[in-house]
Amino acid sequence: MNGEGLLGWPTWIGVVVEDLDRERRFWGKLLGVPEDHSGDDFVSFKTSDGRWFELIERSEDAEYDEPRFQVGFAVDDIQSAFE
Repeated sequence: MNGEGLLGWPTWIGVVVEDLDRERRFWGKLLGVPEDHSGDDFVSFKTSDGRWFELIERSEDAEYDEPRFQVGFAVDDIQSAFE
């Protein structure tokens, strides 16, 4: 990172989707990278620069109950970034 607590580009993006099979075909083709790993309710793609793109199927769980996206960032010092 280029400074204490500063964010760079996201290292992980997760997208909650309605139709996992349809979205995995769409995003797999768009990203042009193979699936890295998957389960019954998710699929992950890892790009050549080490970033992750993950599709998560919508469910009744509170964190996945609506279509949305989340991002994750790597930081040098999590406490400084929080402050």
